Amino acid sequence: MTAGREHLSALRLRLAKERRRLADATSPIEANIRGIWVAQCEREVAAELKFLGLPADDTADMSADELFRELGGGDLAGPWPEPTGKM
Repeated sequence: MTAGREHLSALRLRLAKERRRLADATSPIEANIRGIWVAQCEREVAAELKFLGLPADDTADMSADELFRELGGGDLAGPWPEPTGKM
């Protein structure tokens, strides 16, 4: 992953965390503030996509395998480790 993509990934991770915090808000005031932060994160992601010359949703044309690899998960098809029955 290039440095620009790493920054984009970091921004998207921050956005995901802020959305989770917004969903977990316990008061209307907290929800309002967190909503503002989510909107700011969304603008940062959009600006980074524009800076990198990527479409607004650069994952739209990816297959599940491509998306999983981009996220660092390898191949969906495996190989998967043998289950041990232990958790």
